[in-house]
Amino acid sequence: MVRLIPEKDDTDTEAALQLAFNQSEGDIVILGGTGSRLDHVLGNISILGQGLSRGRQVFLLDSHNRIRLIDSDLTVAREELYGPYISLFPYGDQVEGVTLEGFKYPLVHATMEGFTSLGVSNEVTAQVGKIHLEHGVLIVIEAKE
Repeated sequence: MVRLIPEKDDTDTEAALQLAFNQSEGDIVILGGTGSRLDHVLGNISILGQGLSRGRQVFLLDSHNRIRLIDSDLTVAREELYGPYISLFPYGDQVEGVTLEGFKYPLVHATMEGFTSLGVSNEVTAQVGKIHLEHGVLIVIEAKE
């Protein structure tokens, strides 16, 4: 057990993530990070990026969603998806060179910009879906119904 003071510059979840980085290897799954406090949900999505510089995947997981950030190509097997829907959002201003193969709604060398719902509710139709990006960070949400 680790005791934290309430007045600090990070959330309890971020402090736990730092502890996980220091005391474990491989992927990290954060359970309970998508509750009723939207400010904390957005903060938790933001801290997923700390895994990118460490070469580790960090996931937010609840009964309906699995969320991660990517800054390089990702291949997902349809049968291993958390749910049938996969949504992509740029984290930051824009993501350049986005190509989606094996998806119901493909993209070819597209620029995904903020302030749009372009990447909501896509589906992998092939055995595997391939997400390629050249520059930027994508929020990837695998969602159940």
